[in-house]
Amino acid sequence: MDDTCVKKLKETNACPKGEFSGVNLSEENLSGANLNGANLEKANLSWANLEKADLSEANLSGAILWEANLSGANLSGANLCEADMLEADLREANLSGANLQDASLLNAQTDGAIFCHTILPSGEEDNSGCK
Repeated sequence: MDDTCVKKLKETNACPKGEFSGVNLSEENLSGANLNGANLEKANLSWANLEKADLSEANLSGAILWEANLSGANLSGANLCEADMLEADLREANLSGANLQDASLLNAQTDGAIFCHTILPSGEEDNSGCK
């Protein structure tokens, strides 16, 4: 964990490629945050507001995202393997190229989400949203 990055994120709403492995960011308002390429492995983002956040190419493997608001978020190319997204809001999120293998999406809302070259929890590829 990099305390500098956590501080920068809270002050500026941005820390691309930042190190947040195992950090507790539950209930934080990170709406519109730039976390492109950030390492959020095993981070706790439960109840966090990540609406329209840029999480493209981010590592969210093993992250806890219970009831997180990820509506409209850019998760393209993100690693969400084994992430726990119980009741997460993924409406209108871009999941193109994201890896959700072994992730839990129990009761997650995915209406309008973009699935293109997306690896599903089952390991199958979903191309339903490719243009």
